[in-house]
Parts: sequence; structure tokens; C-alpha cells
Amino acid sequence: MWDGPSGHRKIEAGPPPKLNKQDVDCLYLWQSWDEMYYKASGYSHPSSAEAMKRTGANTRFASDPRLRVLDFEKPPVVETSLGFYFTPLSKWNIINYGLLWQKFMSKYPSAEFKAPIGEMELSFAPNSDFTNLSLRAFFVDTSKTQLVQIQNGCFLRNWRKTPETPRYQHYDEVLPIFREDWLSFAAAMREISPGELEIKRCEMTYFNHLVRGEDWTDFSDFEAYYSMWRGAAGLDTLSKLKMTAIATTYEIPHGTLQINSQPGIRQMDGKEVVQLTVTAQIIPTKQKNEEFFQCLDRCHEANVNGFLEFTTEEFQQKWKRKR
Repeated sequence: MWDGPSGHRKIEAGPPPKLNKQDVDCLYLWQSWDEMYYKASGYSHPSSAEAMKRTGANTRFASDPRLRVLDFEKPPVVETSLGFYFTPLSKWNIINYGLLWQKFMSKYPSAEFKAPIGEMELSFAPNSDFTNLSLRAFFVDTSKTQLVQIQNGCFLRNWRKTPETPRYQHYDEVLPIFREDWLSFAAAMREISPGELEIKRCEMTYFNHLVRGEDWTDFSDFEAYYSMWRGAAGLDTLSKLKMTAIATTYEIPHGTLQINSQPGIRQMDGKEVVQLTVTAQIIPTKQKNEEFFQCLDRCHEANVNGFLEFTTEEFQQKWKRKR
């Protein structure tokens, strides 16, 4: 059983081996979020002219849909994740989750606990002390579409699609919310452990579901849908492809771009899908909030460009690409 990062979307893996899940430059001139950000970071607020000088494929003000570099009428994305990974704290225990939830409860009233990202060791004895038990906390909003994930070493924020709220939220819509949540988390962490968190890497992930019978019919279709796939036309033994999984990693400036294609059965409706996961990870060069968010911007840009280059125009038209 494959469990997505938010624990929301599960698909039952087929015969191919299970793939490991790895654990863009713009400023948004939205008054409340911006002032909170610059007050916390210590940087002076840029003028509109200064903000417009910033470069990148996704530079824009606020969330103007007309300025998005990529948009679909029927986007295949079912979940997105933004996050920062930091050096784990020595003074961390399960009590911290309760202290953190107090900060987020009004916005995310439901709490869940899952296994942490990465390896987990458990040992039980009559006198076991679970104070330092490794866990991952989910704080979830009432719509079940927005959540934050917290464990010692990372802070992630997810949007996920549900039958009740299927509208996709773009990066320019979720980034200001992530910024607000991150600053709340960082402030709370300073109360728990004095000092600043050391950010090791910044990450953004898109989870796309390609549904059989809607986006594709046969696995051989992907020869025309994935640009890097040469196919096996003209061969005898390899002429009929039954199933395949792909795992690729590309080098980008200061990080990596991972694109994985994994077949499986979606638990929520039993449909056969191929999950196309696109993850960009970038290591910040400075321990500044401004740098962290610029890294996220570059992650977003790498994801968009990588997705466009990995999939063909023929495939993109199935999702009714608008730009």
C-alpha cells in the first residue's frame, strides 16, 4: 500500500518495485502576510519597482491568474506540498506537539499522528520511555484540504484535492498561506528551543494522478506521452508493455529534480492510476527567510519546467492546457 505524504491518497502498488518518496523568485505584496514576513526576517520591505526587478519564469504580483506560466482547465494534480527540512533539535519530545497545536488549533482544528518521514526505530520494554518517540503530526483544517505536517526535522504544508473541494489551488495561492504558517511555526519553535532553525533544504512536490480510461488506455500510450521514453517499436519480445515504473533524478542548480512514475490502485475510488510525482529540492546558500522563499520559488520553477519537458504536448492537451 502506497501512502502519500499527507496520508490522504493511498494506492495499492502493482508488481513493479515500490518507489521511495523523497523526503520559484517572487514577492507577494499582500499587506498582512508581507509585513509579517519582513518583520520576522529583518529585511526592509521592497518597493513595487524593486519587486518587479526580480526575475524568474513565475515572477508576478499576488495571485493574478493571467500571469501564470502554466495553467490547465483539468489539471491532473491531486496534491501539492511545500516545506523546509531543518537540523533536528536535541531538545524535542512529544510534548512539543501539544504546544505547537495550540498555535495552530484555530486554523487547523483536527490533529492526527503518523509515522515520521525517514527511518523509524521502535523498541518496547516494560519501562520504556516514550517521551522522545519519533512521530509526525498532522494539523488539518475543517475542509480536509489544507494541513501542516510537523516532525523534528521538517515542516511541510499540503493542499490536497477532495470530492467536496476539487478546485486546484495554484502555487501563488498556497505560498502566502505557507509563509504565514511557517512564521507561526518558527516563532513557536523559538519558545521551545532558543535560537534559529538551521534549514538544510527547501522542497516542493506535485502529485499528479493519471487515470486509466481518462488520461491513458494502455501502458504503451506513455511512449507518446513521456518525452524521455524511447519505446520498443519493432521488437518482438518487448513488443507488448504490460506495466512500468520510472524513477529519475536530474541535477539543477544547488539541488535536484526528481520525477517518478508509479502505477497503482487508488484507494478512494478503486481506479487504476499512474502517479506522476515531481519534486524539486534546493539547498539554501544563506540562513535567511528571504533565501528560503526564493529557493521555494526556484523549486516551483524547476517543477513547472520539468513537468513540461517530461510530458509531451499531446499529453498536456488531454488536460486542456490554456497557456
